[in-house]
Amino acid sequence: MVGYDYRIWHDGGADILVYHWHPTGRSPIAFSHLHVGGHAGLVDLSKAHLPTGLVSLVAVIRMTITEFGVEPLRDDWRAVLDRAETELGG
Repeated sequence: MVGYDYRIWHDGGADILVYHWHPTGRSPIAFSHLHVGGHAGLVDLSKAHLPTGLVSLVAVIRMTITEFGVEPLRDDWRAVLDRAETELGG
């Protein structure tokens, strides 16, 4: 099967962001999309399928470090992620 399910969650287990792509299977939603935990006004964003382009795991990892302040496990994380993007064609 081709697809992905990348989840960023809070320590308590609640999802913050969930990137999905499941082009085959039972769901009628076959395009790549994002779920956002919580609400915006009256809209439950956790149920909304917000369209995205294809998202790489490398991009998600980079975002957690640069945007959310996640502590990288190694000092050369930028070089490691840059190399991974290059090798994956991103």
